[in-house]
Amino acid sequence: MKRVDRVARLLKMMQLLQSGRPLEPEKLAESLKVSRRTLFRDLKLLDDAGVGFSFSRRSATYQPKEEPLLPPTHLTFPEALALLALLRQGLRQRSHPNPRELASAAVKIESLLPRRLQDTCGPLLRDIEFIPPPESRTELAASKVEYLQRAMSMRLKVRGVYHAVSPREVITSIIRPYRLVHVHRGWYLLGFSEAHGEVRMFKIERFVSIEVTQETYRPDPDFSVERYFGRAWNVIREDRTWRVKLRFSPRVAQNVAEIRWHATQRTFLASDGGLIFEVDVDGLKEISWWILGYGDEVRVLQPPALRELIKDRIEGMRALYMNGVTAMKEA
Repeated sequence: MKRVDRVARLLKMMQLLQSGRPLEPEKLAESLKVSRRTLFRDLKLLDDAGVGFSFSRRSATYQPKEEPLLPPTHLTFPEALALLALLRQGLRQRSHPNPRELASAAVKIESLLPRRLQDTCGPLLRDIEFIPPPESRTELAASKVEYLQRAMSMRLKVRGVYHAVSPREVITSIIRPYRLVHVHRGWYLLGFSEAHGEVRMFKIERFVSIEVTQETYRPDPDFSVERYFGRAWNVIREDRTWRVKLRFSPRVAQNVAEIRWHATQRTFLASDGGLIFEVDVDGLKEISWWILGYGDEVRVLQPPALRELIKDRIEGMRALYMNGVTAMKEA
């Protein structure tokens, strides 16, 4: 059985290496559920067998050679259905910056499937609907994403003219682009901004212009998307980590518990049917807006600083509406 497991693991490793994505040793070991020692032993076995892959010392990743490692993969029915459903979800959701290319790829992939899979998947896909959430206007980001992808592939810096929201100003900076990230309904660039002297997050649509320079850069080997966002509630990481404890009413308890809002989330059912919700977040501002969305169905138990922040928000709203009512009466 161990020999069968190892053969299956080696085949999966070959598929991962053939995927075209540079793979860090840690990520590869995690995908295969093996230790680094076992990973390196398996890689040596593939190398001895003449399987084409290389290790880039510059990026510290394994990369495939140009020739394919394996013949074309034959999809099973569940795999084909899942792939086509994912493509259609992307088209409906319009989160991809190049929807035309995505639509073209979907048609090509579907046309390559055996006729029996097309006939079986078609009726099932017609019974699946995706209702897209609110999204940024990705058509505004499409051409800019192409420039950034080209710059990242060639390790070239870009000169960006950016319309910052807070403070409201237009800034110009030379940026070393590290990652393109789709998060919180929009596309963002994570990169080292030479004007700021640190890694910054830029919303793609807010670039007035992007110019690819001829100046190269070396990626920061220590940069990590996970470390950059840390335990932010969404995307804005603040300097302090807070243990947040909330109590939701029985009316909304199940709805809240059904969703994985945050990686550190912990939930406990209260005796009255309510829900105790705990989470560790880097900063209170973002989570405060989420809490306010539940109105009087939620109460902040901890920390006191968050309670005060919510009180201030409520007082501000009350003043806004009361002043509005007064103004209307005076008119």
